[in-house]
Amino acid sequence: MMHCTHTIRTHKRARQPALFVALLPALLLCCLAQPAFCAPPQDSAAAHSKLIDLPDADTATAILGGHLRLTLPQSALRQRRGDFEPGAPLFDDARTSLLIPAGDERLVIKSFEIFQQYRSDFELEGRAYLRGYGDQLADMIIQPMGLPGGLKVLAFQPKNIVINRVEIFLMGLLVAHPADSSIQEIRFYCNRPAIAFAPDLVKIVRRISKSLRAGPGKLSPAGRNVDLVSGPRLQLPLDQPCFVTSQVGNEFSVDRLALPARLGAFRGKLGIYRGARPSFQHDAAENALDRRVETAQILGAPHEWRYWSQADEDNSRAWFVETIVPHPTESGQFLHIFASAATPELLDQLRRQAERIRVVD
Repeated sequence: MMHCTHTIRTHKRARQPALFVALLPALLLCCLAQPAFCAPPQDSAAAHSKLIDLPDADTATAILGGHLRLTLPQSALRQRRGDFEPGAPLFDDARTSLLIPAGDERLVIKSFEIFQQYRSDFELEGRAYLRGYGDQLADMIIQPMGLPGGLKVLAFQPKNIVINRVEIFLMGLLVAHPADSSIQEIRFYCNRPAIAFAPDLVKIVRRISKSLRAGPGKLSPAGRNVDLVSGPRLQLPLDQPCFVTSQVGNEFSVDRLALPARLGAFRGKLGIYRGARPSFQHDAAENALDRRVETAQILGAPHEWRYWSQADEDNSRAWFVETIVPHPTESGQFLHIFASAATPELLDQLRRQAERIRVVD
């Protein structure tokens, strides 16, 4: 599953030798005047980035619900999604976005769980996974980074920083957690005012990257009773190992279970959404195949499961099922239970898992 939020583009030289020769003096002047990366000229009044003037990083900061930790300056803030300004975000232990401001400069750190595991050779499997990004990583330098505590890390960095979006990609980390072999990704971005000082920023990013440490694992074993944030008093006994994460908003919450899969593959995910006005995805699914409805017991009452499948452009198939039931302990609330899987058999496993939801005292 791809989580790429930036694009890297290459530019081919046009075949106009006469024009090139005529413009050669001007091009040479530009090369002497500009840094090697594609960035705007520096303000002569500013010799270096304001970010590099911040006090040394000294604050251990949990990311991804404590699965990993970074040491950051005290000025680091939780970031509102989609912009370079701070704000109160939704709680989501599968994604964390942090903002380090300094004047008009911004450094952003985005991290997310991939819900997959490496099997034996992380560097080999990690490089193959990163190659799956295609042209977006064609111009990348990929290197292992040694860190203590059993963490395995591949750092990937563009050979030339290209300004093609509001968020400018500086460097990324593909991380293998020592407790459960699970994979996380961390990406570092800056805004346009900061890009003039790319060498400074890369130094900062590498220093922060070296502070990365592992927290507890997230792979929950079979037999564990998971207390759902979609409660109160809702519990789900696990019948197989799963990665368990949650998201909480002002008027909703979501519990998520992901079946472990090898790096680069997908097996299945289950979601349990609590809210006042959920809607069926089944009704809006485009090019849906194999539509059908089955009845089963959930929370002591019969409810309909709606099934369908969809084919991707590469002819791979995914299977889906969902239902909506009244919340058993909160009046006016509903549970939207939905799952997706790589095979019908895995989808049935997730459906049976969902049917084990229970109310506890």
